[in-house]
Amino acid sequence: GFAGKLNIKVLYLARGADKPIHSMSVAMPIDDFVHMEGVARDMWVDISANISNFEYKMVNDRKINYRAVIDVACAAETKVSHDIVTSVEGLSDSHLKKSRLSVNRTVESKEDRIQIKNDLPLPPGKPNIRTILQSDTVLSNKEIKVMGGRVNLNGELLISTLYCGEDDGIIEFVEHEVPFNGYVDAAAAREGMIGDVVLQITNQEVTAGKDDDGEERVLCADVTITATVKVHSQGEVVMLDDAYYINKELRFTRESVKMPRMICRNKNQCPIKDIIQIDQGCPDMLQIFQVTGDLLIEGMKLFEDRITVEGIINANILYIAKNDDSPLYNYKAFLPFKQTIEAKGAMAHMEANVEHSIDHIGFNMLSNREVEVRYLVCFTAKVVDNNAVSVITDIQFDDMDKSVIDSMASVTIYVVQVSDSLWSIAKHFNTSLDDLIDINELESADSIFPGQKLLVLKKVPA
Repeated sequence: GFAGKLNIKVLYLARGADKPIHSMSVAMPIDDFVHMEGVARDMWVDISANISNFEYKMVNDRKINYRAVIDVACAAETKVSHDIVTSVEGLSDSHLKKSRLSVNRTVESKEDRIQIKNDLPLPPGKPNIRTILQSDTVLSNKEIKVMGGRVNLNGELLISTLYCGEDDGIIEFVEHEVPFNGYVDAAAAREGMIGDVVLQITNQEVTAGKDDDGEERVLCADVTITATVKVHSQGEVVMLDDAYYINKELRFTRESVKMPRMICRNKNQCPIKDIIQIDQGCPDMLQIFQVTGDLLIEGMKLFEDRITVEGIINANILYIAKNDDSPLYNYKAFLPFKQTIEAKGAMAHMEANVEHSIDHIGFNMLSNREVEVRYLVCFTAKVVDNNAVSVITDIQFDDMDKSVIDSMASVTIYVVQVSDSLWSIAKHFNTSLDDLIDINELESADSIFPGQKLLVLKKVPA
């Protein structure tokens, strides 16, 4: 189950001779659930939501109907422990075959909040505030750094505010860039580890305040950022792949285990720009206040060393119109995009997660019907290999049947095959790897080749 709220902000033109612009906002509660087979109470669950469609219509002068389609994605993970055999007491390393496996471990998962309060003065030349109509806050230029016992967070808040001036009620628009920094305690975090952090603005409030002269020329911003933090440790696990014991039969218990391996993690910045033509029936533009956008990924594919993502940017252009009946107008446009992200080591069967943010928005009004929009999108891609690995969890030692030992030849001349290693030959003939090297006067265990003849002596039990 999950709970939250849908924040709806409405700008509207009121009836009357002067047709003033008004605003209202409402927070609609959401309480729902997603069926996930196998999920348990003690698991860590990630939930993300995107508004894929929003429609509204006026019912009457005092009521609006709306319809929102929200895409909810859920992922659950849990900690699993496995006992893996890494060595065998009493056996020399020459009788053991080991491998190293790169493993990605989640060492910390938590959620925290960062509160940012700031007083933002109006630029000179802007009129005093009569009424704040609307304010939006966007996160950009995020930087994450994992330190000992904490994860540092830095970035910028872009706060854009629409308000009515004090004297003539003319609509004004101002933007402020507010740097922020904070941290989330993470006891298991260490420098050099990888931090996956999702930052979301979960509450924002901008009110009018007075400056030192007692005039309402200050915007008092109160923003809450929720940080969902995961810290990963990338390390190696030494595993026993195979072993043999002279004159003993080894029986292995094997288990198929999923061990996630981090293949790559990188950031790409992608400029997306287009020229938007205002549709017929919409009023001409006189002045553009603000251009915003929401990015939706509709498709993603993994290839060798790369990821392709496709989607759309829902662009919104808020402008003053050359129309007395509709002095303020919001135009919507949809910009498709396709981007290739470099992901060294990626393969089609692996799993990828791509997070995105719009770090900068620019625009240029070309005419009263055309505007060029520019979005700088940041993609953070992570590729993980979740293939199962066969591991040895237990070994049973049995005495080798005496008749099997007696049936072995005392002396054997063996011709090396393409797939052979000296270790596999020693295991097959129940002899010592060191003895094979000494008897055949080899420089090392690697100095054999296909077609080579080796002398193998039977190892007689003591």
